[in-house]
Amino acid sequence: MALCMTASVYVQGQTTPKRPPLTGLSHVAYYTKNLDSTLKFFEDYLGYSEITRINDKDGKLWIVVVKINDSQFLEIMPEKDASAIRLSHFAFETADVEAMRLYLAYKGYKVPPKTNYDEVLGMTSFHTSAPHGHDFEFVQYDKNGLIAKGKGKNLPATRISDVMSHVALATPNLDEAKAFYEDLLGYHEIWRGGSNGAIQWVYYQLPEGKDCIEYLLYDRPQSVGQITAMNHICFEVDDVAALREALLKKRLPEGCRVPSDVVTGTNNIRQISLFNADGIRIEIMENHTVDGLPPTAQTGVPLKYIP
Repeated sequence: MALCMTASVYVQGQTTPKRPPLTGLSHVAYYTKNLDSTLKFFEDYLGYSEITRINDKDGKLWIVVVKINDSQFLEIMPEKDASAIRLSHFAFETADVEAMRLYLAYKGYKVPPKTNYDEVLGMTSFHTSAPHGHDFEFVQYDKNGLIAKGKGKNLPATRISDVMSHVALATPNLDEAKAFYEDLLGYHEIWRGGSNGAIQWVYYQLPEGKDCIEYLLYDRPQSVGQITAMNHICFEVDDVAALREALLKKRLPEGCRVPSDVVTGTNNIRQISLFNADGIRIEIMENHTVDGLPPTAQTGVPLKYIP
């Protein structure tokens, strides 16, 4: 992939940098042990469309881009380490990625000296380290590249959903996550839930958008497989039971699990779970509660794991 660099540095005495708007979930990237199987899962089984393949500087396949809608996509990459969790990184869209880089630098967070420009997809971006080892990428789309020029294209009717509503992250310490996502970036809590007096799930919504991050809290050591399943994405649909019936009639790619039974979560929303051969979880959730009323937040003590 051809990369260009743009740079600007914060100089003492300049106007204090402001946080630019964060408007949506851009993409989520996963490593896979079997690229063909994973692509069959997302394309043949779930109905999405591959839009490009990107090679690394040595000419080896680096990324396969699978389109969700006109502003969201998945990046599927051959694994680097067979023992690692499957989530590579996740990205949120901002109105001004360079302003975001300067803002984080001003706040004392480690950021690269320059942003990267992706000529294939048409986006400027940079990565930073979020709490608990998560790789967070900020992106800004422009009028060039496949994202902008591909609007309205590669959106087959076979897609199970046209909305990727949230990315979920295994989170051992909610306070640390809150300091980064809420205090620094402006995300705000919209719901929390759990069982037996313990809070296990907390949703934080974008400050200038509808997409969310879900924190999956835990209080004991988790295996690589467990963390991989916790780090999931969610697609929204009108009728999850009807979708499940449709999926049961399709050929399931080898190594993938049969769709789970429909359950109603503590947020009063019906959902199912899918797992590909890597153990990557795809949550399918209805876009409304069972009774049409807003979900009721629960009370309790958030789970916390301190090694």
